Amino acid sequence: MKILKTVSIVVFIVSVILFGGYLAKENSQDQAGPEISLDSDHIQVSVKDDKEALLAGVTASDAGDGDLTGAVCVESVGPFDEEGNRVVRYVVFDSDGHVARAFRKMSYTDYTAPVIEISGPLTFSTDSTNLVEGITVVDCLDGDITGSVQIIFADDTKTTRPGIYPARLKARNSAGGTAELPVTYEIYDPAEYNRLPRLTLNNYLLRLKKGDSFNAADQLSSVVIGSTEYQFVRENGTYGASGETADMSKHTIDQSLVTITGEVDTNTAGCYEVDYSLKDDVFSTGTGTARLYVVISEGGAE
Repeated sequence: MKILKTVSIVVFIVSVILFGGYLAKENSQDQAGPEISLDSDHIQVSVKDDKEALLAGVTASDAGDGDLTGAVCVESVGPFDEEGNRVVRYVVFDSDGHVARAFRKMSYTDYTAPVIEISGPLTFSTDSTNLVEGITVVDCLDGDITGSVQIIFADDTKTTRPGIYPARLKARNSAGGTAELPVTYEIYDPAEYNRLPRLTLNNYLLRLKKGDSFNAADQLSSVVIGSTEYQFVRENGTYGASGETADMSKHTIDQSLVTITGEVDTNTAGCYEVDYSLKDDVFSTGTGTARLYVVISEGGAE
């Protein structure tokens, strides 16, 4: 019994010593944690800058570890808000595992919205499965974001039927920046469409700055009527002229035979649609159409 009592006393003393050591270790650690300091609550950077630029004016310190500025990381960069700013969040850890966070707003000095381009007519067969062919989107932050393009039709649109369908093209980058373009889709029956005159333009989307000159007829390139391609000229074209033969080295057609509708006001920013229509009165193949979109921007061509 005396031995058991002695052992109990020894165990108690050892426990007290160990617990005291634990408390001493805990008290010796930094309990306050690190702190992040920002020299401003708003930073401006270029879209070309990397994340290092976001750390300008950011410092951190810890009571135990001292200067932790070099350990600060950019934890996240949020999407654009309504004012065009993004929130940058910073994080730092000390050697004891404590964490500190801070945030501030960030804006770009040279940001531009994604740019939608169209390299061909938005004219597709009723059995087409790829209605974004010829559409590309380039973004100053993410580069090629063509894969983000959405075609927004009216809810009841059935593009499996021939017809003319107003739509909007929309693209979004990783920061939530968007671009939209109103367009018109023409869906056709291949058996009918392939016999019509097929107009080709120099551009299908033209970007101009306010005040630039614009002549819709200058965008006419060529037209295929039957199996013959005609280049557009201002006058004296060979189309319909006496003596024209299929083996002539160059077939031409007057621009004046094309009906052009749609006004473009280069003094007012916006998106305009110009429609071209050519009726083949010589070979009676029908009427061919084409569309050009002209974007006038406030600060210059995008």
